[in-house]
Amino acid sequence: MVKLLYVSTNRDWSGSEELWARSSRLFSAQGCAIASITSYDHAQLRAVPGEKLLLLPASASSTRLPKRIWRKIFKSKEKVRQFIEHYAPDFVIVSQGNNYEALEVMQLLGSMHLPFVTITQLASESFFWAFTDDRLLTIQQAYRSSTCNYFVSEHNKHLTNFMLGGTLSNAEVIYNPCKIAQSVPAITQPPAGVYQVALVGRLDCWHKGYDLFLQVIGRAEWKERPVQFNIYGTGPHSLLMEQQIARLGIQNVRLHGHQADVAAIWAANQLLVMPSRMEGQALALIEAMACARTAVVTDVGGATELIEDNYNGFVAAAATTSSIAEALERAWAGRADWHQLGQKAADTLTTKYPADAVDYFNANVAKYFTTAE
Repeated sequence: MVKLLYVSTNRDWSGSEELWARSSRLFSAQGCAIASITSYDHAQLRAVPGEKLLLLPASASSTRLPKRIWRKIFKSKEKVRQFIEHYAPDFVIVSQGNNYEALEVMQLLGSMHLPFVTITQLASESFFWAFTDDRLLTIQQAYRSSTCNYFVSEHNKHLTNFMLGGTLSNAEVIYNPCKIAQSVPAITQPPAGVYQVALVGRLDCWHKGYDLFLQVIGRAEWKERPVQFNIYGTGPHSLLMEQQIARLGIQNVRLHGHQADVAAIWAANQLLVMPSRMEGQALALIEAMACARTAVVTDVGGATELIEDNYNGFVAAAATTSSIAEALERAWAGRADWHQLGQKAADTLTTKYPADAVDYFNANVAKYFTTAE
C-alpha cells in the first residue's frame, strides 16, 4: 500500500484547496493510505481521509494567517518532523497558495530525503520581494529538489521560472477541479430588463481588485443603467467594501456573503466580472464558463488562456480602473450577445480543460510514486 502525505500551506479553506483534498479522497478510494498536515481547520477537511496534523487550533486559523506563522512553525520543525517520521510516507504532495510560501516545507522534506511534488496556485509579479539575492539560491534548490512542480496556468509557470532565473526545468501545468455537477438555465432576456452580473471570490481587494471595480461602478453612468451587481464571498475586506459602497452611493450592488451552490449563482446571473490584480487559474471563471456564462477578466494569471477578447468574453488590458472601465463598457454595449459568447466560453472550456481535473492530476502524479514504490 502506497502511503501518501498531503501538506497544505494555505491559511484557510478556499477554491485552491479543492484539488489536493479531492485528490486525497480519490487515491484513498484506490487503496492508498492518506495523511495530511494543515495550518487551519475547516468542515471540508472532515472529508479528507486518514491521519491529520493540525498545526494551529481552529480559533487561531479562522482568519488568514500571516506568512510569519509558517516561519515560526518551521523554526523548530519538530512537531512536523515527528508526525512525518511516525507516518513514514512514500510520497508527499505539497500544496502552496503562492510560489514561495512552502519553502520551509520543501527544505524539510529534502533534508529527510522524501520524494515530493508541489502544487502552486498563484504567482504574481508582486511576489518578487521574496526572490531577493539572499534567498534566491535557497528557493532554486528547493524547487530542484521536488520531483515535479505543478502550476495551474502557463502564465504562473513561466513567471515562476523567470523569478527563479530560468532554472525551473521540472514543471508542468495541471487544472483545478470544477464544482459544477449540473446544468443551469441558458441566458434569457432579464426580467424587468435588469441584467444580473456576478462577482465571485474572496473579498480581498489586494488579490481580487474589488476596490478597482467599486470605483468604476461608482460612476454616474453605471448607477443609471438597468444592471444589478451581485458579489458572492466573504473575506477580510467585507466591512471596507460595505463602507465604500455606502460612501460612493451605489444602490445597484449587493453583498450576498458565501454561496455554496454554484449552480444557483449562475442560474441567477448572466455575466461574470473578475477585476483581479493576480490569479492562478480562477475557479470562479472555470465554473462560470462551465455554465455557459461569458466573463470580463483582467489580463492576469491564466485568464487569457481561457478568455479571448471579443470572442468568448472581454479582457481588460490591466488591473486598473481605466482598463476595467473600458472592458465593462464593451461588455455592456455587447450585452445582447452574452448568450452567444457564453456558449463559446463553454465550448472553449470543453476543448482546453480535462473532463475530470482530479483524475488528470492523480494520473500524472501517480507515475512518480508508482515508479518509486
